[in-house]
Amino acid sequence: MTDTRGGPRRAVAVWLGALSALIGAAAGLALTLYHDLPEINNLGRYRPSVVTAVLDRHGRPVAEIYQERRIWLPYAAMPKTLVQAVVATEDARFCEHRGLRLLSVARALLADIRAGRRAQGGSTITQQLAKLLFLTPEKSVARKIKEALLAIQIERAYTKEEILELYLNQINLGSGAYGVEAAADLALKRRATVLKRMAAAGYISDQAAVRESASPIALAPPRDGQRLAPHFVEMVRQDLADRYGEDRLYRDGFEVTTSLDLDLQRAAESAVAKGLAARKDRGASGPMEAALVALGPMDGSILALVGGRDFSRSQFNRVTQARRQPGSAFKPFVYLAALDAGFSPADIVVDSPVTYPGRAGGAPWTPTNYNERFHGPVTLRAALEQSLNVATIKLMDRVGTGAVTAMARRMGIHSPLENSLSLALGVAVVSPLELTAAYAPLANGGLRVEPGFILSVRAADGELLEEAPPKVADAIRPEIAYTLTTMLRGVIERGTGKPAAALDRPAAGKTGTTNDYRDAWFVGYTPGLVAGVWLGYDDNHPAGRGFTGGQAAAPIWLDFMRAAPEGAPARDFPKPSRVVTRLIDRTSGKLATPLCADTIEEAFVEGTEPREYCNAETQRKRRI
Repeated sequence: MTDTRGGPRRAVAVWLGALSALIGAAAGLALTLYHDLPEINNLGRYRPSVVTAVLDRHGRPVAEIYQERRIWLPYAAMPKTLVQAVVATEDARFCEHRGLRLLSVARALLADIRAGRRAQGGSTITQQLAKLLFLTPEKSVARKIKEALLAIQIERAYTKEEILELYLNQINLGSGAYGVEAAADLALKRRATVLKRMAAAGYISDQAAVRESASPIALAPPRDGQRLAPHFVEMVRQDLADRYGEDRLYRDGFEVTTSLDLDLQRAAESAVAKGLAARKDRGASGPMEAALVALGPMDGSILALVGGRDFSRSQFNRVTQARRQPGSAFKPFVYLAALDAGFSPADIVVDSPVTYPGRAGGAPWTPTNYNERFHGPVTLRAALEQSLNVATIKLMDRVGTGAVTAMARRMGIHSPLENSLSLALGVAVVSPLELTAAYAPLANGGLRVEPGFILSVRAADGELLEEAPPKVADAIRPEIAYTLTTMLRGVIERGTGKPAAALDRPAAGKTGTTNDYRDAWFVGYTPGLVAGVWLGYDDNHPAGRGFTGGQAAAPIWLDFMRAAPEGAPARDFPKPSRVVTRLIDRTSGKLATPLCADTIEEAFVEGTEPREYCNAETQRKRRI
């Protein structure tokens, strides 16, 4: 008689043997993988990459620097309903299991086999945490076993609250936000599902789930940490990365107090946008660009910075990285050198045609003025106010190119300077920050302060890592700074910078325009603020006739400076003790008499004031 039970018995034996072999193989693999698991002993002190907060000088948030936008939040500070929602959705039996749900794993594995791909997740929150912190995203049996082994270890070593704190601060909640503090909200499409699962888990009633599902939801807009002062923030990021390393910058997170003033920054961005909108591009390879930087002359703080028209289009920071010819905006250094050598604003220089021999056998050089006209004998004040090229070159010839170069260095110009008379016309290239900072000693009584943009850096735990006190040095004597300031006030009141005169408060400044109208500059200052503006094309394309510092750059400077004081009372430049004033005849530069029709109250360094009165011939001409 045939034993019909032999077939099934053999089949069961085969299956049991295969299962035993599979279990044995899995156990062997698990044992092998166990020795390769990462160490979890320091998990309690683990902190993922967090946000570096950038603040303005008053502690107001400017931007955030991060690779993953994450702000660490302790478990006790997490909203209870949010914790319940995550647990109900991701792992309803989280509080009951010890790291694994074997039935869920088996069910997910069966679904994967049926689908022929990974179709269903079976991981607990603890397994997900293990994968996030220690494992790669690869899909393999070995990785799954490691995940399970790590989950068991984590559950043995840490409480459920500690596990949830790590998990909720680690997960990606969309829009670049990591962790519950950085999330704007739960996704709208998931709300109904989440509420249903919360009701099933007993966290809320069925009625509450229905009611909340029907209520409107308002999603917060995505946060963009680069909307304000983007070129400035990038400058901060690069500096921190260079000095602390990118790993520490993004992993540890800092609180960085910068020199920026948000009110001034908004005024700067508005002024630049308005100024560029008023310019019409002339078919260049790209749109016209602009740069604006504002400094506190007493401490060197960069208070506002606009590095271009659109950071999303170009991250090139024209304030610090552009190298452009300053044109006539360089001339104040010539007049400073002259005043330092004993000249006065009333001294005479002849503005007339002149030719200089070429260097090394080159062609002779015959400089001209902007309007190709000459004005004859003029005072230094008049030459600077009207930005006369030839008169300035002749003055530099008398003072010496070496003295002018040395003066520019003392004021803060670090770029290479050509040792020739053409330097008077601003042929050397400088950055807008460099040139603006070199004007700052004029507003600061002759003291030069190196520009800076970071006031302090603190670690995430509040430890002070650094403070940056101002770096101060003597540049020029206070009486020299004041005297030139009175001359530069004339540039705004009567000269090429007259479009800025509408500021209606004591201010001084100088225009700059380069050959073929490629660059337009205006650098000006009040007793408490110095600002420089540049416009031009990145490819050095000519902008066309009429593109001058006075017409293109000064209006932007004016708009910015008008917004900057915010109603603060106007202050005048303090007069040093070694400055004397005299009423002089504007034409001859000599002391005025009652017969002189065109006079000015002029400032002099004590001992350089004129001793002679204007003669009868001058007085007669002025009456005609």
